[in-house]
Amino acid sequence: MAPYAKVSFLRGLLYCLVFGLAIVGMAEITTGASFLTYRTSSESKIMLLNRASPGASLIVAGILLILSAVVGFMGATKVTWPWLCMLGAALSLLTALQIIIAVVGFIEAGSVSDKVHRSMFFSLKHYRHGYLGAWNDVQRKHQCCGVDSFTDWDVLFSGQPSNAIYAPKSCCAVVSKEMCSGRYKTLFRRGCFQVLSKAARDKLTTGASLAVAGAVLEIIGIIAAILLSTIYHEKPGYQLY
Repeated sequence: MAPYAKVSFLRGLLYCLVFGLAIVGMAEITTGASFLTYRTSSESKIMLLNRASPGASLIVAGILLILSAVVGFMGATKVTWPWLCMLGAALSLLTALQIIIAVVGFIEAGSVSDKVHRSMFFSLKHYRHGYLGAWNDVQRKHQCCGVDSFTDWDVLFSGQPSNAIYAPKSCCAVVSKEMCSGRYKTLFRRGCFQVLSKAARDKLTTGASLAVAGAVLEIIGIIAAILLSTIYHEKPGYQLY
């Protein structure tokens, strides 16, 4: 392939990559912002996730991706040695960051269910010590009761008559008293764990998948920058732009 054809192909590839990097960068920023918002939610509070979140890392990676897209655009437009060096260096560092985010994200997604299960039981047992509002919000919003089922509330309401079922009124399909009591059909049937663990796992998987997509685009960009710089050195008198 003639040098001009190679350069044209690689420049076109870089322009496509710039667009892809910008899209993935915006998606990472949006996903990271949703992580930070979710961290302050009632769901996050009863799962004890409010202190740890990959949101900030995703936002930083997204911003750097967009900046790299700008450098990539300049590199594809000017095709000069300094811009190609800057692009290769930026994409190399970002690839390492994206791989770390992806690995941590997938590992966390695989183990989040056990952590969420333990944390939800902890917050349920301390229902009246800082988690009352969060549990009531979650149970009303998702129409669920307890961690695995309504019987989890026996830990707090064990002093009630044994022939009745007691739970917070947010577990009631029809609220008539301070607490739910009576027959099973008046309570929400499913536990909240299955709802919240899936949501947490999906968020982590989404963030990790975006990091993988970013890393793949960056690796392709590095290869394109290396090939362009090789042509630049092999034919120093050849006009690449």
